Amino acid sequence: MNAIIAIIIFSLFNIVYKPTFTIAMFLTIGVIIYDMKKYGIGYCFDRIKINNNLKKIILWFYMCIIMASLLSGHLQGIKISLNYLYWTLPFWMIVYVGRERSVWKGVYWGLAISCFWLCGWGLLEHFQNPTVRIKGFFGSANAYAIMLELILPFSVMMFFRMQEKLWKCLYVLIFLLIGYSLYFTQSRGAIGGVSIAFFLLLILGVKFFRKEPISKGIVAGVISLFLIIFFAGINSRLLVKEKYDNERMLLAKSTYSMWVDHKILGVGLGNWERFYKEKYISSEARERDLNIAHNAPLQILSETGIIGGIGFWGMNLGLFLFLLKQFLKNKENILICAMLWALLAFNIHGFVDAGFLFKYGNKLFWGLLGITYLSLENGYNISEKG
Repeated sequence: MNAIIAIIIFSLFNIVYKPTFTIAMFLTIGVIIYDMKKYGIGYCFDRIKINNNLKKIILWFYMCIIMASLLSGHLQGIKISLNYLYWTLPFWMIVYVGRERSVWKGVYWGLAISCFWLCGWGLLEHFQNPTVRIKGFFGSANAYAIMLELILPFSVMMFFRMQEKLWKCLYVLIFLLIGYSLYFTQSRGAIGGVSIAFFLLLILGVKFFRKEPISKGIVAGVISLFLIIFFAGINSRLLVKEKYDNERMLLAKSTYSMWVDHKILGVGLGNWERFYKEKYISSEARERDLNIAHNAPLQILSETGIIGGIGFWGMNLGLFLFLLKQFLKNKENILICAMLWALLAFNIHGFVDAGFLFKYGNKLFWGLLGITYLSLENGYNISEKG
């Protein structure tokens, strides 16, 4: 099962060979068939039963966007909303295969191999041409940065999770590779998102843990995490006004106007580009061939209206409160802290980029949530060796 979990995790990163995820699905189906024959179909259904509150949170957004699409009669919107639901599959695959099974070595190796694979492509590109923003195999520096910002918190927390020196050294190297790659994407949204999310977690830490003794590990963690802030501080692009910055403001205004005209149901999932080019593009805009609003919350609001907007923010707020509550109950489980960090960074970056709309970032997000949920279900002893 360790090998299957590792393959599932790797499939979320390896878009060079896209059938990797299909292979992971077939392996999962194989496990289900084996369990069904050995234990019965009821056993299989029990393995995907999750915390009732979390289930409602996950399904809330999808129910809202499907409802908005049905009420508006947009068949394309219904299909796209089902695609969004499909992107949650990594969560269910990881939970099913890993539940009540010892799969943490598969998680450690899966994350490690995936990070080397992800960073390796970016570093190769950087060394070939140090003057360009690295894009990895995603064709976009910002898309590559989304993957890095999601996995970075887990690389840090895995370092503190590990007890064996070899694993610690491995995850220190991974953290440095991710930090280096993230810096050279020159993505202000990703670097800013990771940094702001870190500061927000620090504020929460002061609020909830000010009366508790601070361990050496936490002190070391703060010092390590401040390296990320250093990356942001020395990144001159954070202080530079780009030629397209005003374009983002024009995009936001156009998208807001689109929502104002279609408040309840929106223009339909997948219709933002058509409506933008036909009616809402600003006369001042120079980038006239865009297919996303570079603001995920606004685009979801314009495409699915108030119904979809409530679904989106309800899901994100629900996930945040669920994770925070679990962390307060399981303070030794630092993977929950990693997931909180990733959730905040993902959403903050989404205000200036694709965010939740980016297929591969979306799938990776749910996969990481699956790993986090496993740590709650299976128990997560901080002293357990890798």
